[in-house]
Amino acid sequence: EAKASTGDEGCKAAFHCLQAMRSVICGNKLPVSATAYFAATVSALQTHLEQKDAGADQASMSSALLLVLRKAMPAVPATVVQARFNDVVGALASVMRFVENDGLVRQALACMSIAADIAFDAGSRPNRKVLKPIFGLLDDSRAPVRHQAELTATLIAKRASEAKDQQTLDFASQHLSQALAGAKPDKRAS
Repeated sequence: EAKASTGDEGCKAAFHCLQAMRSVICGNKLPVSATAYFAATVSALQTHLEQKDAGADQASMSSALLLVLRKAMPAVPATVVQARFNDVVGALASVMRFVENDGLVRQALACMSIAADIAFDAGSRPNRKVLKPIFGLLDDSRAPVRHQAELTATLIAKRASEAKDQQTLDFASQHLSQALAGAKPDKRAS
């Protein structure tokens, strides 16, 4: 709220989203809690991504919802995130696949990293649904997106190694091998 009042447009949009969610939560006579906000954010993000109208309002709303999601995930019990894990990953993967805005894709990658961390902390492991969209951005032409994808992939691989998650490590290794096999030789190396 403080950043919203100072004019930060992203925080202002997130504040308006939170107000709307609070209204729905209270209107349904549910307890106002981080869990309720998390569930409302995931549902709102899914619904929002299904809408096809483009424009600045669309990007602003997406950014606000991703900001709220990024803050909400660590604030709720890991079991709550795990219960909606596939919904979260599906929504974030849609942003990564279909959105052209670099900032939104980077926000989605940051959220994906948080979701994977929560999965590892809960003793679970992220599945290929998490890694596949991240790996799809490792060769993105947009440098900021590519760097965020590299950071996210590295963090998940590190956590997978610490957790002895062989399935995730095997998938990452297989993807890396395919990427190297398809790489063009460097002309300077000749």
